[in-house]
Amino acid sequence: MKRRAMLLTALLALVASPLAAETISLDLEGDIADGAQVLSAPFEEEMRARLARIEKEAGASIVLITMADLAGAASGDVAKAIGEVLEKAQKVEKHWVVFLLAPNEREFSASFRTATTVPDGMTAEELVEEERLRDLLQNLVDVFEPAVTPHFKEDRWEDGLRAGVEAVEANLNFDNTTPPPAEAKEQVS
Repeated sequence: MKRRAMLLTALLALVASPLAAETISLDLEGDIADGAQVLSAPFEEEMRARLARIEKEAGASIVLITMADLAGAASGDVAKAIGEVLEKAQKVEKHWVVFLLAPNEREFSASFRTATTVPDGMTAEELVEEERLRDLLQNLVDVFEPAVTPHFKEDRWEDGLRAGVEAVEANLNFDNTTPPPAEAKEQVS
């Protein structure tokens, strides 16, 4: 599903925290919303291309979000709520992963979802495929976090996100012989 620029306004009533009564707005362009304004334009362009390739291979929507402030909410709850709002608005597929970075609060989290209910009439083969996808998305989340952590500890947000995406690509056995655009490499924070 192609996502163009949109304004995502989400009432995060599902989050049991001070953020529950807050409304957040994120400008989602493609697969990225940089609410914290820590990403350069060349980096975002590089990530959009790489995320599109990951989405195609994984069969799930992958979204990178930065938010300056979580208003005391748990980053995992916010990531999940954002994914659910995007799904309800049909801006992501029914299978998705949201990677959320809140640099001002030094928080990072990831959330994912595969089909929440098994539709009537789903074949055994479809059930096996659903389980395979759930395991794949869990693996992507599991390899992303340790790859980003060392960079995030040094406030190198782009380096961290790039390392996370590279870990996901390696997990998917991508042939990464094509380097990212030179402009993106020069913009390393």
